[in-house]
Amino acid sequence: MNWSLALGLTAVLCLIAFFRLRTEKRRVRLTNWMLVYPGAALILLYAWFFSHWPELIVAVVAAVVIVGGWWMAYGSYLSPPTSDNITVWGQEAKKPAQAAAEAQAEVERLKKEKEELEKELDELKAKRNGKPPPPE
Repeated sequence: MNWSLALGLTAVLCLIAFFRLRTEKRRVRLTNWMLVYPGAALILLYAWFFSHWPELIVAVVAAVVIVGGWWMAYGSYLSPPTSDNITVWGQEAKKPAQAAAEAQAEVERLKKEKEELEKELDELKAKRNGKPPPPE
């Protein structure tokens, strides 16, 4: 029995299971056809051609124990995956509505600041010319 092969097959089976369990509901069929079925077929073909059935059986049992333990301890408490809580590293951009609201608030703040500065400028001009400041 080749234990390093069993460990590698266990890792591959765990990865496939974790990807499948954390797939968004709308993308399950795509994940099955692009990852689960080809991965399982390749592993079965490998075990069949090279007669590594004992390693595969040990890997499947170990993967079931690992993934089952993870699911009972942590995975079942996670919120279901949705497009809303998926983030891409380096693209943590704000939502357009939030960015627009922040930009509008900044525009309002700048308008108010401009008005205050114009008032102050008028007061300084009036003081320099010896005129009383304009009424508010």
